[in-house]
Amino acid sequence: MTAISSPIPNWIEAVNEETKSHPSLVKLVGLVSKGEAVGPWHYQEAESRIHPVFHVSLLKKKLGENVTNQVQLPIVNDEDGKLCPRPQEILDHRMKRHRAEILVHWQGLSPAEATWENLEYMKKQFPDYILQT
Repeated sequence: MTAISSPIPNWIEAVNEETKSHPSLVKLVGLVSKGEAVGPWHYQEAESRIHPVFHVSLLKKKLGENVTNQVQLPIVNDEDGKLCPRPQEILDHRMKRHRAEILVHWQGLSPAEATWENLEYMKKQFPDYILQT
């Protein structure tokens, strides 16, 4: 029973003594001795090139506690039934990569769904709205 329950590196020394006459076995034992004993039956190589990859089917579906459904649908303003969102309010502004951006709260959406938009683009897209930084 001691051979089974003892860590693997202990028996490598005994095998190493017996395999000195066989060059191929010496090479094999040398490769194994560079690793690490994880358990009595499992041995992990030090320079293992196997990546710990698992299949996506092993993942379990996780739904967060803060998952909320959108209760009201966005407002449809186009004759074709396409969404044409209009800015409701400018919440914030910033400079990003030397360009002015504004945080736009869109009509029919919650403020949490506000998006950062380029100020110059918004001025061209919505000339009737007063957009200032």
